[in-house]
Amino acid sequence: MVVVIAGGVSADKGVVFKSAEAIENAYKTKQLISDKTGTLTEGKMSVVVERYCVEDQHAVASTALGLLTNINHPVSMAVAAYLKERDVTPYYISDVKVLTGKGAHLRAGNSRWLAVTGHPSVRTILADGLTAFCITIDSELRAVFGLKDQLCDDSAFVRISRHTSLGTPPGETRPL
Repeated sequence: MVVVIAGGVSADKGVVFKSAEAIENAYKTKQLISDKTGTLTEGKMSVVVERYCVEDQHAVASTALGLLTNINHPVSMAVAAYLKERDVTPYYISDVKVLTGKGAHLRAGNSRWLAVTGHPSVRTILADGLTAFCITIDSELRAVFGLKDQLCDDSAFVRISRHTSLGTPPGETRPL
């Protein structure tokens, strides 16, 4: 009887279980790991934190915008839109090569790929649960942008816990 009631309650919330066994094991669930962009969220990233590690912030911002202008990745597009809103003029960069899933070749991408996850500016952004997008020049961190996305209205009841049990910093992913 409990399985029937649990199945009905979960269906009202938009969750469908394939078997009674799945319902019986669901209480053991401690974390939900999901692709965050567009699954539980609106899929519209926005920059909420911007930190520079050099004095010439304008040059780094112009370089970043020049690099990201024609890249169609949600994080890159969000950073480019943010810089354009601030009236940053992009530097012209030729021969931009995109490595799928690795960020922009040369100087931009996620903190793990660029090996700057341990930098204090990056750690702070990751600790706040934000996605970190980093700009490096000659392997030195020059800027980091913290981005977030909003939960979809129909998924607002889902609480996503950190990945700490996997040893993964918040905002980063790890293959299982």
